[in-house]
Amino acid sequence: MSVVQPVLVILTPQTTVQDAIVQLDQSQSSFALVVDQQRWVGMFTAHHLIHTIAKGLSLTETTLAAVMSPPAIELPESAPSPPPSSQLNAKTAYLPFLPDSARLSLKRVLHCVEQSNQLLWEVFPNLLIRIRRDGTYLDFVPARSFKSFTPAPDLPGKTIFEVMPSDFVQERMHYVERALQTQQTQTYEYQLEFDGELHYQEAQITVSGEDEVLIIVRDITERKQLELALRASESRLSDVLNSANPSIVSVRVFANRTWEYNYYSPGCELVFGYTAEEMMTGIWWSRVHADDQTSVILPLFDDIFAERSVEVEYRFWHKDGSLRWIASQGSSHYEKTQNCWILTAVDTDITQRKQVEIALQESEERFREIAETVSQVFIIRCAKTGTFLYVSPAYEQIWQRTCESLYADPTSWMESIHPDDRPLLTQSLTQQFQGQPVVREYRLLRSDGSIRWIRASLDPIYAPDGELLRFIGISEDITDRKRAEEELRVSQQHLSLALETAKAGTWEFSLADGAVAWSDQCFQLLGYDKNQVAPSYENWLRAIHPDDLEKVQQEVERSLSKECYFQFDFRIVHQDGSVRWLTERGQSLCDQEGKVTGAIGILLDITERKRIEEELRESQRFIQSITDASPNLFYLYDIHQSRNVYVNRRIEQVLGYTAEEVQAIQSRLIETLMHPDDSARFGQNIPYIMAMADGEVFEFEYRMLGKNGEWRWLRSLDTVFERTPDGQPKLLLGTAIDVTERKQAAEALEHSERKYRDLVELASSIILRFDTSGRITFLNEYGQQFFGYSEPEIINRNLVGTIVPKIESTGRNLRLLIAKLCQDPINYPLSENENIRCNGERVWVQWSDKPIYNDRGELVEILSVGVDITERKRAQEQLARPRKRLKLPAELKVDFCR
Repeated sequence: MSVVQPVLVILTPQTTVQDAIVQLDQSQSSFALVVDQQRWVGMFTAHHLIHTIAKGLSLTETTLAAVMSPPAIELPESAPSPPPSSQLNAKTAYLPFLPDSARLSLKRVLHCVEQSNQLLWEVFPNLLIRIRRDGTYLDFVPARSFKSFTPAPDLPGKTIFEVMPSDFVQERMHYVERALQTQQTQTYEYQLEFDGELHYQEAQITVSGEDEVLIIVRDITERKQLELALRASESRLSDVLNSANPSIVSVRVFANRTWEYNYYSPGCELVFGYTAEEMMTGIWWSRVHADDQTSVILPLFDDIFAERSVEVEYRFWHKDGSLRWIASQGSSHYEKTQNCWILTAVDTDITQRKQVEIALQESEERFREIAETVSQVFIIRCAKTGTFLYVSPAYEQIWQRTCESLYADPTSWMESIHPDDRPLLTQSLTQQFQGQPVVREYRLLRSDGSIRWIRASLDPIYAPDGELLRFIGISEDITDRKRAEEELRVSQQHLSLALETAKAGTWEFSLADGAVAWSDQCFQLLGYDKNQVAPSYENWLRAIHPDDLEKVQQEVERSLSKECYFQFDFRIVHQDGSVRWLTERGQSLCDQEGKVTGAIGILLDITERKRIEEELRESQRFIQSITDASPNLFYLYDIHQSRNVYVNRRIEQVLGYTAEEVQAIQSRLIETLMHPDDSARFGQNIPYIMAMADGEVFEFEYRMLGKNGEWRWLRSLDTVFERTPDGQPKLLLGTAIDVTERKQAAEALEHSERKYRDLVELASSIILRFDTSGRITFLNEYGQQFFGYSEPEIINRNLVGTIVPKIESTGRNLRLLIAKLCQDPINYPLSENENIRCNGERVWVQWSDKPIYNDRGELVEILSVGVDITERKRAQEQLARPRKRLKLPAELKVDFCR
C-alpha cells in the first residue's frame, strides 16, 4: 500500500474559507501558504478554521484575508511570481518562487506547523461531516468527547436514514437541500438526547462540492444553559432597571473643595423630584441628609482628586418630602485647561432596594436562631491533587475530627465511612473525579459510637479551556430526616392498623350515575346484610334516624355543591331497633373545570364518644358548681377582645360586681376597673403572654376598683386555655385571690424597715454584715467613713485583706480567726482584733457578732457591731511598759537581797 504524500497548497487572500477547506481535503494537507503576488501573507491552518467557526462567520463568504493577520513578508524581486489564483487548484505544489535557503527553512517550519495542526485537529471541539445530497456519509471526523449515535469508523458509506431518528433526519436533510439550492451556508440548532441527558447542538452546513456539503457540528449545551440562566438574570435585572431611572450629572470640582454644575440629565426629576434647571441652581446639597453630608459626601473629595472611581449610597429629601436612598457611581479626571477635576456621576433611586434589604435583614434576624441550628459542611477540593482547599468548621461537629487532620490527609474522612457503604462511595468518587456532578448518601461511624447519615452534593468546576479544576460541595447530616422517614413508614403502618382496628367503613359516590360503593364495614355499621341490601344513597338514608334525616340531607347538598371537606354526625337505627351514633368524614371530588363529580369518605361508629361527651358535659356542670363555691376567682379572659367571657360568683364578694355586670363591661374591662399604673404594666406584658407555651403560667399582681370605690389588690395566675388557628393564645384561664391585707401588711413592714434602716445609718457604731465566705454584704455609713471606703468600693469584697489584716501585729492569724467565725459565729459572741483602714492605718475594734439564719435554719450571714477601742488599747500598752521595766532578772534580785 503506497503512502500518499500531502501536496503543498498555495492560496490567495481572496480565497474563501470553504474553498480552502475543499482544497486542503483534496490534497490531504493540513495547511496552506497564503501568498499575495510577491508578499507571503502567512499560513492558513486548522487554528484559523477553528476561530472562524467559533466566531460564527460564514465559511462561503469569509475570505482568508479576513481571518489572517498580516504583516506580510516581502519576497525577493528575483524570485519568480507565483501562478495566478485561478491556477492554485487541488494539485498545486509550487515553491520555485522562494530561494533555496528560504525553502529549506520553510520546510522546517512547515514540518512544525504540520505537527501543530495535527494536534489542533485532535483537540478540535467540533464534529465534521461530509454528506451527499442523498444522505450518504462521505466522511466523519469526530471531536473529542463528542457523543454520537454510531461510532465514526462505521458511518462512511452509510446513509443518515440508517443511523439517525426520523424526525432528526427530516430536519437535517431539509437544511442540506436548502444549502445546495441557495449555495449559501445554512445554520440551525436542535436537541438530541444521549444516555438520558439532553444536549443542544448547532449545525453549520456549507456546500463543499457538487451534490455534497460539509457539516460542522458543535455542542452548545453549556451556552444554552448559560443563555437560560442569562435570560432569568436579565429578567431580574429588567425588573430592577424598570424601577430605576438614573440621573446623570457632570460637575467641575475645584481644589478648594467647591464645585459647579456642567449638566444634569432629565432623569434627575425622576430621581430627586427636581427638574434639571432646579438642580443646576445648587439645591442638591441642601437636600442631602445632614448625617450623610459629613459621613458620605465630603470624604469623596480625596477620591475625586486622586481620580479614583467613587461609589456611595446616601439619603436625599425628595421634592415630595419623602426620604429617598440614592446610589451614586462616578469617575473623575483632571482638566488642565479649566484647572479643575471633571466628575461624571450616575445617580439612581434605590429606595425600594433598601427597603427590601431592611426587610431582608429583619427577616434574617427573625430566622437567625433557626439558621444557626443548621450545620452543613462546605468544601472546596482540588481535582488534580485531591487536597481540600477549604473545609467549614461544621466538619468537626459532624465527623468528630479536626479540619487540620483533613487538610493533612485528604482521605482521612473516609475512615469513618460505614463498611457497607464504602463500595458505593468508591464508585461515586470515581464518577466525581471524572468530572460528573454527584449526590451520595452514606453512614458515618463516629468515635462516640453513634451512626449518622450524611448527604453530600458535589459539582465540578471547569476552567474556560475545559480543564477540571476543583469540586465544590455541601455535606449535611440527614440522620433526623432518615429517622423521620422511618417513623413515617411506621406511622403509615400504624395508621393502616388503626383504621382496621377502628373498623372504619369506606365509601364512594358518583354524582353522574348515582353509583355507590360500600366496604364490608359500611354494611356492618349501617346494620345491613350485604347479601340482601345493595349499596345506594336511598338505603343509606333509610338507615338514618328520622330526627336527623333532614339535617343530614342538608349537609349532603352543601357538601356536593362545591369542592370541600366535610364532616357531620348523625344517628342510625339498626334493624334490631338499637340506635348508634355515626360520623361521616369525606371530600367532594371535582373535574378540571371545578365541577363536583362525586365524593369519597369513611364512616366511624362514635356511639361511645357521644356517651363520653355527655358525661363530660355533666362533669362540666359539676365543675361549674365547684367554681361557684370556691373562695378564689376563676375566669376566662379573651386576650384579643380584652374581655372576660366567664367569671365565677366569687367576683361579687371581692369587688361587689355580679358576674353579669363584669361581662357587660366587655372590652372596657381593663381601662374601667384596673388601676392605670397596673394596666400600663399589664400592657407591657402582652408580648410575653402571646409567646407563652402551653402549661406556662403568668403571675401578676394588680389593683381593681371595687363597686364601693375602694382599690383591692389581686394576685392572679394565668395560663393559655385556647389558641387561635394560627397558634396564638386566645383565651386565658386564670384564678385570682384577694391579697389586699397582705399588701397592707407588706407596706407596714416596709415602713418599719425604713425606720430601722434610718436608725442603722445614724448609728455611731460600725454595723457590718458578711456571708459565710467572708464577703461583705453591708456596711453602714459610719463604717464606711471609719474605714475610708465608699459603698461600691467595699461591697462584695472579702473581710480579710480589706478591713482585716491577714496577720495581727501581735502575731495572731486573723485569716484563721475569720474562717472560724464564718463557720461557727455562736462561739464568738464578743471579740477584739486589729483592723486596717483604706490608708493602711491599723486600728483596734471590739466586735459583737450575731448569726443570721434563713427559714430553713441555715446560716446565711453574720451581723457584727463594732466599736473603736484603739485609744483604749494604746493606753493599756503605755501602762504595760513601766511594769515590764520593773521586772528584774532573778540574779539581780539575789544580789540586791544581799
